[in-house]
Amino acid sequence: MMRWRRLKLKIAVCDDEKFERDRIKDLICIYSVEKNIDIDVDFFATGEDLFVSYEKGKYTMIFLDIEIGKNDGIEVADRIRRIPDHDVTIMFVTNYPEYMKQSFDVRAAQFFSKPLKYEVFKEKIDKILDYMSYEEDKRVVINQNYNKIIISLSDICTIESVKSIRSNSDILITTMSGELYVKGKLKEFNSKYENILFFAHRSILVNIINIYKWMGNKIEMRNGRNVNISRSNMPILKEAFAENVLRRIGR
Repeated sequence: MMRWRRLKLKIAVCDDEKFERDRIKDLICIYSVEKNIDIDVDFFATGEDLFVSYEKGKYTMIFLDIEIGKNDGIEVADRIRRIPDHDVTIMFVTNYPEYMKQSFDVRAAQFFSKPLKYEVFKEKIDKILDYMSYEEDKRVVINQNYNKIIISLSDICTIESVKSIRSNSDILITTMSGELYVKGKLKEFNSKYENILFFAHRSILVNIINIYKWMGNKIEMRNGRNVNISRSNMPILKEAFAENVLRRIGR
């Protein structure tokens, strides 16, 4: 039995049509029984209702209609990301595939076309949970002043070459919640986690799973930090980022 099957999921479903909310409810119930997963679901008829009651970390996943009455699902998702909540998995459900490109701006994990069919639903949710489990399994062991510190790779945003006389360290790791000075070499981190950590320029590595958005020759990380990208590293980083997005959506 895969580890993610022991999870308890909390899901929000936001659609202005009761028929669609009921359809997703039925699919979730079937999936819950088939996979033996405990799933709690909250339903919302408007994006504003969802946002007003929203709390960071409250939901594992959100099924969000692109056009919710007067609301724009992309806008609602963007407001959630800016809380900030970068961990919740957002999935758009829509009749308008032309919105797919915009959905990447808010890091949507999946894009479902109406009407939803169970086999497609099951396949995509399986892949999302597999990906979540894969990311949770990655742990980084760091030596700091004769102590070993274990942090999640998914929590790391950047690893930077510095020189701190005070701490006798030469590496600065920034995470979603703070900073950590350690001994080490950038090339060692890059070599060990070459599919996740990439050079933005010669003195800093970025974690591609924590890139929030692109801004020309800069990127904004999920912890709010902006990082310049060298011209030579731009193509490699963009390709790696695109591959990570495709892996997340199961293609």
